[in-house]
This record gives sequence, structure tokens and C-alpha cells, in this order.
Amino acid sequence: MKKRAHSSTVFLVLCTVYLVGSAHLGTKLYDRIFETESVSANASLIAGMEISNESKDNIKNKLNKEIQVWKENQNVKAAYLEVEEPIPSDIFQFDVNASVDKAVNGEDSPLILHIDDERFLEVVSFLGMDRDLIQIDKLKEAVMAEASMLEADVQIFDLEDFMKSPDAVKVLAENEIAGVDATKGLDAFLSSFKEIVIEPLSTFSLLKVVEDQKITSMTNEELSVISTGLYETLLYSDLQVIQRHQGSSLPEYAELGFEARVDQGLQQDFVFINPTNQANKIRIDLNGDTLVFVLEGPRQPYEVEISLQNKQTVEPRVIKQYSPYVNQGQTNVRAEGKDGVQTEVWRKMVDSGGKVLKEELISSDYYPPVHREELVSLEEYMVNKENVLREGEEPVTSTGSGDDQAEDSDRKETGHADNLEEDKDDQPDLQHVSPGSESSSSGEIPNPDMK
Repeated sequence: MKKRAHSSTVFLVLCTVYLVGSAHLGTKLYDRIFETESVSANASLIAGMEISNESKDNIKNKLNKEIQVWKENQNVKAAYLEVEEPIPSDIFQFDVNASVDKAVNGEDSPLILHIDDERFLEVVSFLGMDRDLIQIDKLKEAVMAEASMLEADVQIFDLEDFMKSPDAVKVLAENEIAGVDATKGLDAFLSSFKEIVIEPLSTFSLLKVVEDQKITSMTNEELSVISTGLYETLLYSDLQVIQRHQGSSLPEYAELGFEARVDQGLQQDFVFINPTNQANKIRIDLNGDTLVFVLEGPRQPYEVEISLQNKQTVEPRVIKQYSPYVNQGQTNVRAEGKDGVQTEVWRKMVDSGGKVLKEELISSDYYPPVHREELVSLEEYMVNKENVLREGEEPVTSTGSGDDQAEDSDRKETGHADNLEEDKDDQPDLQHVSPGSESSSSGEIPNPDMK
């Protein structure tokens, strides 16, 4: 009897194990076949979407809807030289099944996705960047990391942040200034700065480096020669000029559009920065009477072209001064006039295929004209006055001297070049004119000398 009772007990236990195991295994098998398994309460989020205690079917449906909404509204862009290009939504290929299966309990898990490499490279090439200069894998990882969380905000990836480190430096630009004398101040500067290294994210001030090296023998003109040579050279690089000045007349050592004046007394400095994460090097040498500037740095993914545009000549005016010591019909020239000039300096970035990536205005330079001063007969002035009175017009009067007129005229010319024509039209009303004098129809400015 005991043996029979023991057998019955074993039988009942086995039956219980079978029934419980079958129920559990059947549920597992059913869930596997029909994919209705719920996600653990600890696996809370995928791409920011709540998934706790949800069946996989529901989770996948929700994720597909969220992905579709994101693709319709996403704002992921690649950028280069301030030009932005949207990355098309169909480049992103999401794997929803793998994303659900690999969700980590208690975390906000990212979506698993891939990028169409060929289409992605098309975006990079469209921006004019040489793909060989870009860390493509690193860029893709950064883009996919943002897309995997279905971020709704604007995401901009600057290609310059993913450039490869250069294997070697390259000569980016060379510039020469001829007719330079080997002065004491210039020799002192070149002895201290045969080579200038511009470190990443650093600032260069010409007055500061001269002061730091205790070079006190340099004149303003010598400093201006250095800054002028540097300025034109730097325009062909990523280095950015943030302080540059020019004089009232173009010096002999400078070409139009490229003067950079330095004045120690007026604290007119020449300053530029290196905004990149790569060092640049500038070499300065005096070969005979030619000052040579060479800029070396990492290879640039584009070529730089500099041009002068909208160049205009500004004609001088004629200032007439009347004197009793000059015979009628005679004209003595006190100062020859000289044309003024204005121009715009433009910079263009061009890729290897000739496509213009960016074009920008660098500066608008203006040098005012030097007015022509003539000394003519006072008798001529008196005749003109009588003619005006006979016609019944009251002449414009003033006690201003000839020097005052010249000074006023120069002061007017310091205005912006865009207002030159307007200034010319208004000139007769603004100039000091002697009693009974009149303005010439050709723009001449009467200015009698009443000695």
C-alpha cells in the first residue's frame, strides 16, 4: 500500500509539473509565433516614447508612426562655409524590429538605423567639400546619433568640425612688396619675427607683439609696410582680420584695396585671429629690396580668388582764389589736383570643379581726391560781381579765407563715396565764397584772397 501511495504522489507531482510547464511554454511559444509579448515594465523608453507594459506589436506600430512624423518634419542639415543643405529623410533607414528587441531595461534606448552611404556622400559633395578631407564615418555616427532619438530641433553639422588632420602643411599664399629699404626698425622686426606661428584659436596684434619684443625703433610707415603685406596674404586663408585701417591717400608700397595702416600714436592696430583648430605659419624675408610674405597651413578644401569690383574715379574740384597781385586772364596754380578713387574688395571660394561656394565683400576702400587750387585776378572777380548785380541777383557773401575753403572742401570729401554726386550738387551752397564771387558751372569753387 505504501508503495502504491508513493507512486500516486509521484504521478500527481509529474502531472502538476507538466500542466504548469505546458501552460508557461505554450504562452511563450504563442508570444513568439504571434509576437504579442509585452515589454518589461523596466524597459521604459525607446527614442523618448513610453513602452512599458506594451506588447511588441503596439510598440512597433507606435514607433513607425513616430518615425513617419519625424521624417515629415525633421530638420537635420549639413553645413559648410555658412551654406546649409538639408539631409533628405529617405537617407535614414530605421530598423524597428531590432530596436524593440535590443531595448535596454530602465533606459531611453535609441532607434537602430542605417544611412544610405551614396546619398549621404552626395550631400557632402553638393556643399563643395572634398570627401577625401572629411572623416565620413565620424560624421555619419554623429548624424545617426541625433536621428536615432527622433530629435525635433534643428540639427546642423558643420563639415569643418569633421575634417581630417592634415598630413603636411601647404603654402597657401605668397605676397611681395618691392622697393623696401632695409631700415633699422625693419631689421629689428625681421630679426625677431622671421617666422610667426599663429596658434589655433589665437589672436595676433601687430602693436602688441612689437611692444612685447620691446622693438621701439619702428616708425609708423615701417609697421604699415609689414601690416599691408600681411593683410593681402591673409585674405587667402581662414585667418580673419578684425582690425584694419587705411590712410587718406594710397601709399606707394600698397596696392589699391590692400593697404593696412598702423599708427602707434593713434592706436591704429592691425589685428587678426585664427578661428580654426589648426596652426598656421607666416614667414617674412627681405630679399634685396623686396619684402616677401609666405603663409603656410593645412590644405584648404577650396581655392580663394580676390578681386576688385565697382572701381570708380572721383574727380577733384577746382578751388579759385582771387588776388589783386594776379593780372587779369592769368592763372597761377597753387596745388595740382589729383583724382580720388573708390573700390570694393571681394573674396570668392571656389571648389575643385569651379563651383562658387561662397562670395563675400571684404571691404569698401575710398581715397578722396586732392583739389586743384588756382590763384586768379581780383579784377576778374569784380567783373563777375558787376555782371551778377546787373542781372538783379544778390551774390552770396562770406568772409571765409581761401585756406578755410580748402579745409571745408577736404572735410566734405571725407564722407562716404556713395554721397559724392550729391555733395557735388550741393557744393556752391556749402562753400565759403568771397563777396561778389560765383561758383563755376564746371564745379569750380570761388575763393578770393583779399590781401
